[in-house]
Amino acid sequence: MMKKANKLLILLLICLLLCSCSANYGGEGLVGQSAKDFALKEQGYSLTLPENWQQQQTKDEKTTSFLSDDGSIKLDIVCELGGVEYYSLAEVAQLLEDQLAKGMKNSEVVSTKDDDQKQYREVFACVDDQGRGVTYDISIIHPYNSLRYFLIFTSGTNNYQENSLLIDDIINSFKVTAGEEDMYAQIKQ
Repeated sequence: MMKKANKLLILLLICLLLCSCSANYGGEGLVGQSAKDFALKEQGYSLTLPENWQQQQTKDEKTTSFLSDDGSIKLDIVCELGGVEYYSLAEVAQLLEDQLAKGMKNSEVVSTKDDDQKQYREVFACVDDQGRGVTYDISIIHPYNSLRYFLIFTSGTNNYQENSLLIDDIINSFKVTAGEEDMYAQIKQ
C-alpha cells in the first residue's frame, strides 16, 4: 500500500511539474529584481543572481554554493577541470542523478535538453524519506575538453514550480570568462 501511495505521489509531482513547464514557467525571473553579478576568476565563470541570495561555505574549493533568502532554493556550482571525457553529458547527468537520488524514493526525470554536447540540462523529481517532493535541476556546461561546470539547483517541488523562470534566468546568465589556455594552465599546476 505504501509503495502505491509513493508512486501516486511522485506521479502527482511529475504532473505538477509538467503543467508548470507547459504554462510558461512559474514565478518571476531576474527582470525587475535587484540582482548582482558574481564572478569567480579562478574557476573561470560569472553569473547573475538575486541580490539577496547568500554565498554559503563549502568544504570543496571547486564548489561554490548559494542559498535563496528564504532558504527554499540551493544552488551548487562545481567546476570540474581535467575530468573524464569518455562519458556523454547525458551519461554524466545520469551518474549525478543516481548520486543525488540515493535514499530518495521514486526518482523520475521530468525533462531533458541536450545542446550539441556543449550543454545538457535535466530536471528530475523524487520523494524524500519524509514524503516531501524534491526537485533537482542540473545543467552541465562543457565549453572545452576536460572542463565542465555543473549548476545544481535543489528545491521543494512547489518552490521549483514557483521559481522555474528565475532558475532559467540564472542558468542563462552563466558565462565562461576564462579562455581555454587559462584553464588548461591550471591543470598543469
